[in-house]
Formats: sequence, structure tokens, C-alpha cells
Amino acid sequence: LKLPEKIKNIESIAVHFLEDAAGNDGDRNLFIGSIEWDGLAIDGSMGKQSPGCKNQTSLKRHPGRLYCRGYLKVDWKDMKLIKEKRKNIDSIDSVFATNELVLTWLTPPTKSSYQNIDLMFDGLKFKNRRWDYFGFKLILDTKERRNWYSVGIEQDRCFPSCFQRWPISAWTDKSGKKGVNVFFNNHKEWALEQFAFLSREDKNLVKAIISIIPKVKELVSKTKSHRENDSRKVWLKRMATFIDYSKGYQWRNEKPFELVELNPNRENTGSMEPSIGMRRTGSMSDQVSYTIFPEVVESKKHWHHLHEKNLKLASEPLESWMLSIYEGERLTSLDQVVASPYLNIK
Repeated sequence: LKLPEKIKNIESIAVHFLEDAAGNDGDRNLFIGSIEWDGLAIDGSMGKQSPGCKNQTSLKRHPGRLYCRGYLKVDWKDMKLIKEKRKNIDSIDSVFATNELVLTWLTPPTKSSYQNIDLMFDGLKFKNRRWDYFGFKLILDTKERRNWYSVGIEQDRCFPSCFQRWPISAWTDKSGKKGVNVFFNNHKEWALEQFAFLSREDKNLVKAIISIIPKVKELVSKTKSHRENDSRKVWLKRMATFIDYSKGYQWRNEKPFELVELNPNRENTGSMEPSIGMRRTGSMSDQVSYTIFPEVVESKKHWHHLHEKNLKLASEPLESWMLSIYEGERLTSLDQVVASPYLNIK
């Protein structure tokens, strides 16, 4: 997108999902893999999603997965900070470095037979290779009591590509996205081939990731993502098993890898809280504009409270409010307001 010259500063970037219904029995979802701007790409899970589906607050812990109408937002100042931090990775004399290893979410133990912990490297350097972001999962498949433990890497969770060459044995989903599962205790031929057919460099990368599983245990212990009473206890027990498997001879490197984190002290909650109410947008020349985002407001009392906190906005005439946050003209009459598809008047 080419911005108008009068816009001098960007404060945030948001991707909006407007229509989640598709007829009486239909449904639409929008999954945002990454947000890219001005030569910088960050994974969708590093933004903030709002508002999430009604009565399904857990979806707010999965930014980028818009199952219901809403938006994914990234603060531009955060993106610039990420860009600066990624430059610093190059100066680190380490074969394995990142700004931060983040636990984005984990599956509640009672919810599914396919349990996993989702993690993301915010920038990654491994030997002479670099990624803007690199995601992976620790997976426990309990279906039919088989209890398979594995590390999962999926094509849409890395930028640039996760691997130099995806193995011919990689699985592919309906959308064509590739993935690899490196199993610890599944010795079937199809499972073993997913790791065996990786290049030597990619095998070393996987081994380096496996070597930091004890670090993941620390994140599991500290995260606020646990939503069930016994979740922390259950996952720590599982992590002990992951650590035991990671010590196997086949996962050892000739020279042990130590992960260097440039920004390890930020609180890692694993919980993405929604933004609320009104937001101040970027400045245009000397003016300051405001935008009412299409969020669910709890009550009329809450709505008036928001106005009172923004007296300058409350004093603006109606037509000033109707400047769409999407591309479009200012609405200046009641007929235009009623006809506007953005208001969804039914």
C-alpha cells in the first residue's frame, strides 16, 4: 500500500476481518500468518487480537486466528523495536541466538487428544542463517493411547523458509502448507523419514531446537496461559518426559549449542489481552484524529465512560466520527450513515 504523503507517522497497523458469516449455515475464518511492512515481517501471533468470538475468550490467546469478526493489531513502535533488536543479533558471536524465545500458547490438558505447546523465536540466528521469526511446537499425540512425543515445524510459522529443503516425506495439509514432525518415540518408517530426509544443516538446526527443551520447561512453569487447575502440573510432568527424550544419543551435537537471548527478561505471559474501546490513530500533519473501532462495548454505561475519557472526541460533530478507518469518504448525511456497510445496520 502506498500511503498518502500527508500521513507523517504510523502508530499501529491492523488487519480487519469484517464479515464472518456466509449465509444461514455458513461460516468464514481469516488466519493471518504474518504482518509485513517497510521490509519487516513479524508473525501474527506477536500481535493483539480483538475482540474474539462471543463466549469463547480462549480465542484471544491465539492472535492471528480470526474465527469471528475483529482485527489483529501491531503497534508500529513495537515493530521498530523488533527491527532494531534483529540487527543486534548479527553482532552476537553465537551460532544460536534470538531476541527472545516466547511461549505463545498451550493446549488445556482436557481439551484434545492432540496436545501441544506453541513457541516462537523472535528473530533467530543459527550459524550463517537468519530468520525474522521461527515457530515450532512440542507435541503430544494421545489419540488411541499412543502417546507420541514430537517436535513440529510448519511452513507458515517461519520467515524466510524454515528449512533449506523440505523433505519429500513432509506432510501437507488441505491448503498446501507443509510440515515436519520429528518424533522421539514413534519408530514407524513414515515417522522416521521426516527427520532422516532433512539436509545435514537442517538436522543440526532441529537438534539445536531440541537442546533447549529444558528452557521450554521454565517457560511452561512461568506462563499465565494455563486455564485449567492442573494444567501447570500436567504440562511440567510432560516436559520431564520431553527432556528425557531430548537427551537421546541421536539428538546430540558434536559441539553443544547454547541459546543466547538478547531480551530474555520481558514477562512472558503467553496471553494476548484484547485492546479496549477507542484508540488514537496516527497523526496527519498537525491534526490528531480519533477512530471508533468496531469492538463490542459491554454496556451503555461503559460507552459513556469512554466518551468522558475523550472529551475532545465527544465534542466532535457526528460527521467527524464517520470518517471510516477503512478507505472511504467521510459520511455527511443520515442517508449515508444508514447505507454504510461498515455500520451493519439490519
